[in-house]
Amino acid sequence: MSCNPIIPASNLPTLAELLTTKSGRRRKILTKDSHKAQVSEDNGKPVMIHYMASHTGGSLLFPELELRVNVCLMATSCAGSCLDKTGRMGTPSVRDSYRHKAVAYTLYPEEYMQLVHQEIQWIAVAIPCRLNGTSDNRYEKVIIPSTGKNILESNPDREFYDYTKWRLKRRMGWIRSGGHLTYSFNEGKNAAKYSREYLEAGFSVAVVIGGPIGCKRPKNTAIKIVKEILKRGSLWGRPVIDGDKYDDRRADPPGSIVLLTAKGPALHNGSGFVIRFDEDLNLVSGHQVL
Repeated sequence: MSCNPIIPASNLPTLAELLTTKSGRRRKILTKDSHKAQVSEDNGKPVMIHYMASHTGGSLLFPELELRVNVCLMATSCAGSCLDKTGRMGTPSVRDSYRHKAVAYTLYPEEYMQLVHQEIQWIAVAIPCRLNGTSDNRYEKVIIPSTGKNILESNPDREFYDYTKWRLKRRMGWIRSGGHLTYSFNEGKNAAKYSREYLEAGFSVAVVIGGPIGCKRPKNTAIKIVKEILKRGSLWGRPVIDGDKYDDRRADPPGSIVLLTAKGPALHNGSGFVIRFDEDLNLVSGHQVL
């Protein structure tokens, strides 16, 4: 069903058109080819991840149709620093593919998730799936036509995990269906409150860490700060996890802080989305999770 009812259906691209490349091949929805997935596999924890154009990026695909596409409703300034703008993800061909998938899901959510369900059958049962690699959709609310259930309920023998900025009570359907969640800390006024809700429920909170804005060699500084926090073993009284080592958070100790090194545009994001320390671990920008 189209989310843009003012646009005649005859003018809309079909699902098949959106998911077919120029060479005539069907676009893969789930992948293990991203840097994050490859690092996870190298560390013995393979995953499959679903990527699409972050936030409103899919709206750029058909400007003449004025499609309203937003696959990350809770996005803050992180939208400008999202990983879909870094590394291989930032290349024109990959971004084009992600935009097509964002539009496909927006226009045809049930049919799109039917295809996701079919792809999952091709994956080894032991490999968990992350459905929001660069989005924050509540897939637990989408019913798959062939099963009459959501994607988690349709695959009870599979494991699902995700990162989200939605408040815990808004994602209870995902959790009741068997999915695991990690809250993504941000500069929003309620982020600390929402973080505590997740931590107290036994889930983790992911925090992007960087050095002071304007510091020399910001990437190396961020890496050094994360290593030092990991060496100390805790942050704000909570155990810490190296979130760059692997992506699957299901086995994290309850109430952990997941440390993610700032990358790409995030290295220069001064909004408070990135928690910034100096090399002596004094907080210089952003605010504490707790």
